[in-house]
Amino acid sequence: MSWVYHKEIIDGVKSCRKICGITVYSREDFGTNVVRKYFAGFFKTVTMGNQKEFYFCGKKVRTKFDKNTIAKRIDNLYAILKRVLNETSNTKIIVQSQELHKKNFAPYKNIFREKTVVLVGPGKAAEDHQYVKDAIYVGVDEVFLQNNISLNYFFCEKILREHLEELIEFASTDCEKFVAIRNSEVTKNRFVSKEQLIKIPKYVIDKMSAKEFYVYDTHTETIAYDIQNEPLFSKGTIYAALQFILHCHPKQIYLVLGNGEDINDSINQIEYKEIEFWRMFKVYIDELYPDVNFVAFEAKELRGVFANEEPIEN
Repeated sequence: MSWVYHKEIIDGVKSCRKICGITVYSREDFGTNVVRKYFAGFFKTVTMGNQKEFYFCGKKVRTKFDKNTIAKRIDNLYAILKRVLNETSNTKIIVQSQELHKKNFAPYKNIFREKTVVLVGPGKAAEDHQYVKDAIYVGVDEVFLQNNISLNYFFCEKILREHLEELIEFASTDCEKFVAIRNSEVTKNRFVSKEQLIKIPKYVIDKMSAKEFYVYDTHTETIAYDIQNEPLFSKGTIYAALQFILHCHPKQIYLVLGNGEDINDSINQIEYKEIEFWRMFKVYIDELYPDVNFVAFEAKELRGVFANEEPIEN
């Protein structure tokens, strides 16, 4: 019966099956690619990795991908589109920021030389903070509500709607104020709704006589080499304030952030992702500002990032 049905295997990479001498199926392997022909080659499939092509009379009629490949291609396309969006939006922001930042930041370059600065973020650590003598105080967001802290510089981008009137009252205080411009939506906060968290209205910025500055697009994790020419870090006002302080180049910086000793899952806790941002800044600081001493004595969650150096007497 071999004249009716015949099977051949040649060199382990070729095989065929014949009926009455007519080839009804053949297979040939080329590395990871496999070519299969049916009925004397009228119908053919070519398997290449995770995709399979179908041919009829030598013309490709269909390409099939497995589900994982399709999902991966969609992810790759999304990543490309995201990069394009980031580049185009940030190009616009960089151009917009240059003239404004030269005007608003250039006068402050190196003005904190030999000074001590205390950077204060909202939370229990701010509530319990003991005043550092002769220090310059820089606060962000709701820190202006703290009666125990007198600010010299204030940075904000967004505010809880319920505190807007208090911010207007704060406008008259003797404190230099800066407000972030963000082209995208207000950064989400998992503890409050979008309706509660609002951008600072223009009329309030005018009342405060605040200087404005740009931040990078939300999806970008870029730290400006020179804030006179670039937008500031986009992941929170605390980082913008830190960049401003470094631009002013003090002798040392106290970090008064988070919950102090009372670490729990509350709105004031420094979260894991934020600590990763602080690690990015630590690398940036070590490279460009190694002469600045950092004291993280009231930022317990950052003890693994900063070495909690001893304060330097002025």
